[in-house]
Amino acid sequence: MEVCPKACSCVALGYKDPPEISVERQVVFSGEGQEAALVCIVHGEAQPEVMWFKDTMQIDQTDRMITEARGARHTLIIRKVHAMDFGNFSCVADNQLGKSRKSIMLTGKPNVATFRSAPISQWRDKYNISWTVDCFTPIEEYKLYYKPIFSSQDQGHQMYGPKLRSPFIPDQPPSPAYDTFNYHAGYGNAIHWGKNEWRDILLAAVPQSKHYTQGMSYVIRNLDPDQQYEAKVQSR
Repeated sequence: MEVCPKACSCVALGYKDPPEISVERQVVFSGEGQEAALVCIVHGEAQPEVMWFKDTMQIDQTDRMITEARGARHTLIIRKVHAMDFGNFSCVADNQLGKSRKSIMLTGKPNVATFRSAPISQWRDKYNISWTVDCFTPIEEYKLYYKPIFSSQDQGHQMYGPKLRSPFIPDQPPSPAYDTFNYHAGYGNAIHWGKNEWRDILLAAVPQSKHYTQGMSYVIRNLDPDQQYEAKVQSR
């Protein structure tokens, strides 16, 4: 008896993903009357359609808002930014495999401060700290924060007296909520300094309306030697 061989039919199964989006910058800094460019990079196996949104409203191309596409790079150019333009934008890529979205924030607020001063003070009891901030509009004021850095064995230790020292270690800006500096009544009005407490100083900015990069320096006095500090700056 002759037996027929089994027939086998094979089907290749494949899974394709929706478009992939990455953004060049999650936060774009600009100013009123300036130009802003929001960029997203889009990849997809099936050619996706790319759309831009401001909040939930799709953006139509105008003389002031222009979209460009060069390969995978998609750009929304905003000419002469208006105050109403600041906020959240979305880049949306859509094809038959699905839809993807990435957000970009356009802001007129100052950029993060960059410290320019030397890490070690040339004086024993004071430190000249300086910084610059990129901003398209004049900065009105700065708030400088600083505190000592304690070693691990000082965990939870509270220090009394004006224990302010140098050198400084620059850091990123703190949260918008201002930290407090507590004063305790007693002999000599001693200062109670907790481990995680910041001292802050409000400084009026020097007007520099025509300069994108603005900055300031300030001498912090009454410091003790041989102690590191960290410093932070808020701008507005």
